Order: sequence, then structure tokens, then C-alpha cells
Amino acid sequence: MGNFPEALELAEHASSGAFAVPERLWRFSSNTGDQWQMINAFWRATARKRASILLASNPGLISGSSTYSMELDYLRSLGFFADPTGTRLDFGRGFSQEAIAAANSPQRSGGILSSVVRKLLPQSSARARMHHCLTPSGSDPKLEEAVRGELSFLFQEFSAAVISNHKYPAACGNAVVVVSTNTVAVRVVRDRDEFRLDVAPAHAPAEWKPLTAAAVAVSGDAQNAAIDWYTSLPRGAKLLQDTWDLLSAAFSQKRYSATTNIIKQVEDTKRKEWVSRFSPPASAD
Repeated sequence: MGNFPEALELAEHASSGAFAVPERLWRFSSNTGDQWQMINAFWRATARKRASILLASNPGLISGSSTYSMELDYLRSLGFFADPTGTRLDFGRGFSQEAIAAANSPQRSGGILSSVVRKLLPQSSARARMHHCLTPSGSDPKLEEAVRGELSFLFQEFSAAVISNHKYPAACGNAVVVVSTNTVAVRVVRDRDEFRLDVAPAHAPAEWKPLTAAAVAVSGDAQNAAIDWYTSLPRGAKLLQDTWDLLSAAFSQKRYSATTNIIKQVEDTKRKEWVSRFSPPASAD
């Protein structure tokens, strides 16, 4: 679970499942007010398996108002807790470190158990479904229009250009618009009708960083981390404009390595803070 597209990409890689429904069903549930019930039903079915849930996105960088945060809280009510790394939810007490080490051991990659698991779990089907959900079809003109309007300063002052606009009908109708400048690329993601802004240096356009974490790293203002990773487009645009000069300088080839280290420190700190809130009670140890 996590943000789009990272959650579906991880699910595809792991031959696992992730919540994604066709846009038509998502819109119907929105009109009837049943979106949350549909999401809950997916996680209840997952909880019955008592399986661990991989977190594709840093849960420390979201607010309590986001769907991702609400999903995490719901799973906690079902008996899931954070593992020490903050990258996984385990049911109840979770797994011992010895069991995790054994599962990751190369010596345990084959054998009878792995063979049985492969037969019981429809991995190829799960991978195919996630691949289908990650296949774009068409574009989203309305989202691009909104991006051009809210990020107008980029087009007016920095000769920005929209270099891609993709819509994902099999994944709730999510959409991604990428804007490029000479120094920084900006990715605007509409994920289940919530918005996220990511940034990447022009010289490494595939290395996306969450705008909120990058803003903290370049400004040194820890309070910026309180801004939702999922945010309204206007709010994200204001944060981007307020920190643009700092981002452009910090994302230069000369300074990018140091900037990346600082962003990682911000992300690690926020993840640890979340783990401390989402860990099992002491009595469960």
C-alpha cells in the first residue's frame, strides 16, 4: 500500500495485490459515497489472510486527512502494527527477526515451501493485473489545465514545458502530469482524487523526491514537514513557488549529492517518528 504509482509498482514487482479499481467503478462509488466502504472491504479481505503489508511510501510524510493515513489507522484497528523499519505492517506481534532473516536467506529461496506458495498464490495473475493498472491510456486535459494555471510562474518565468500527461483508467482514473524546466522537473500526481507534488533535478529526471521532504531539506524549516504529502494543488504550488530558488540551487549537479543525503535524513526521521506511534504496545513484546 502507499502512493500511486509506487504502490502498484511494488505490487507488480512482488507479484502481490494492491488496491486499484477501474475509474468507472471509482466514480460510481464517489457518487454514492461508498468509496471508503470499498477500500475497507479490500483491507478486511487482506487482514483475513494475516499477511504482512509492504509500505511503498513513507507513512511519516502524510497527514491524518489523507486516504493513506486513514487506511493505516483502519489496519491498526484490525490488528496490524509497524515493523521496526517502518516499511511493513505485520499482523499482531508480527514476525521475529530470525524468521525474517530466514525468509530472506538465499538458501531458503527454493525448496518445497516455495513451490507450494507459488502454486497457492496466483502470482502471475497479480503481476499481470498490476501491470494493467500501470498502463496509461490517453491524457487528462483538465488536470493539465489546472497544473498550467496553478504553476503559472514556472511557465511565465522559467520557460517550463509539459513533457508528459498520462491517465490510468484501470487505477481509479489516476493521472500524472510532468513539467520540466532547466533546473527542476515537477511531477503532479492525482491519486484517488488527492494531489501530490514530487520534484527531481533536470539532470536526473527519474529521481523523484516528495516536495515536502525536499522543502524541509533545502529550507531547514522542519515545520514544512507538517504540510501534507497529499495536498491540494494550490497549496502544493505555493510551497513549490516559495522554495523554488532554494530547490533550483540545491538540485544543481554540484550540490545534488549533498541535498539527497539531507532529504534522506528528513525522510528517515519522519519514518522513525511514525514507527514510534504505530508500534505494538509494550505488553505485546
